[in-house]
Amino acid sequence: MKKYFKIIFALLLIALTGIVSGQTKSVQISKKDVKNFIKSYKSVYEEINTIQNSDMDEDAMEEAFDKVLKKAGFGGKEGGDKFEEICRLYNFCLYSELYSTVPEFGLYTGVSEELFYEFNKIQINQENLAIFYPYYEKVKELSGTDINEVAEYYKSMYEYSQSNDMLPDAEDYSE
Repeated sequence: MKKYFKIIFALLLIALTGIVSGQTKSVQISKKDVKNFIKSYKSVYEEINTIQNSDMDEDAMEEAFDKVLKKAGFGGKEGGDKFEEICRLYNFCLYSELYSTVPEFGLYTGVSEELFYEFNKIQINQENLAIFYPYYEKVKELSGTDINEVAEYYKSMYEYSQSNDMLPDAEDYSE
C-alpha cells in the first residue's frame, strides 16, 4: 500500500505543479504521448522517486526531473507539459471513478462530487480526456492502484480527522 501512495503522490505532485502555478491551459496530447507515458511509466517513477529522496537543492532537482522526462520522450518545449497533462487526466479519471463507486467519497474528501466536476471543467481538456480515457485502466494497473484501498485510505483519514486525536492536548500549549 505504501508503494501505491508513493506513486500517486509523485504523479499528483507533477500534475499539481501546473495547477498551483496557475497554468490552466493544457497542451494537446496524442495517443502516441499516452502510449509513451505507459511505456516509460515504471522507469520514470523509479527515477523521480530517487530524485525526491535525494538531498538535491531545488534547482538541481528541477534539472534532474527535466532530464528524466527528456529521456522518457517528454523533452522539448511541451514535453513536461504533456507529461503533467497525462498525470492530471489520470487523477481526474481516478477521482471520477471514486465518486461514482463510493457514495461517501465526497464526505471523506470534504469536496462534493458537484464541486469536483465544476472545478475540473476549468482544468480538464475534454479532447485530451477523450484520447486518454481508453488507456486509463492500463495506467491504473501500472500504478498498482486499487480503488478500494484508496477509498479506505480516505475513509480512515476522514475518521481520524473527526476524532479527538486531531486536537492538541492542553499541555502542548503550557509553558
